Amino acid sequence: MEWYYILFIIVCTFLVLKTILSWIFGDIDVDIDFDGDIDFDLSSVFSFKGILHFLFGFSGYLSLLSKYGNYSILNDFEWYHYGIATIIGCIFMYILWYIYKSMMKFNHANYSNPDYNNCECTVITNLGNGEYVVNVKTKQGIITKTFKHTNKHQNIPIGSTLKVIKNKNNMYELV
Repeated sequence: MEWYYILFIIVCTFLVLKTILSWIFGDIDVDIDFDGDIDFDLSSVFSFKGILHFLFGFSGYLSLLSKYGNYSILNDFEWYHYGIATIIGCIFMYILWYIYKSMMKFNHANYSNPDYNNCECTVITNLGNGEYVVNVKTKQGIITKTFKHTNKHQNIPIGSTLKVIKNKNNMYELV
């Protein structure tokens, strides 16, 4: 079996396994960041997934050329076949990157005004005068906000877990 068939089978296996795992465990997000932004940029093209897409296009072209073009061994390919395979691999890589980027836009909703009422939070900084910077655990994820504590004179240690509530004036405060 030629190397391009082996490469094509390995890449297809990775892509099928990745697809099955995303169907089964689709709601699990292993990306760890706290900015809440879509994490796709041009460097995502050259990620592991981007390289798999390139190899899929590259080896797929050589495999199809070998099967339907009567090329049976490595020496039968001309230099321009590798050039065309490289161009097709790059096209696959960029098209699939663009599709993923477009699909991620559907995965995010507008959370410009989240409800912090009854959310747990962790103190990360004491600003003094009863104000604290906290990481609030909301349905949308962890958001860093500044809130006042109900008791200005109490010194709350960093790392403490508190609760955010709405007071009578519809302002959020820590308790």
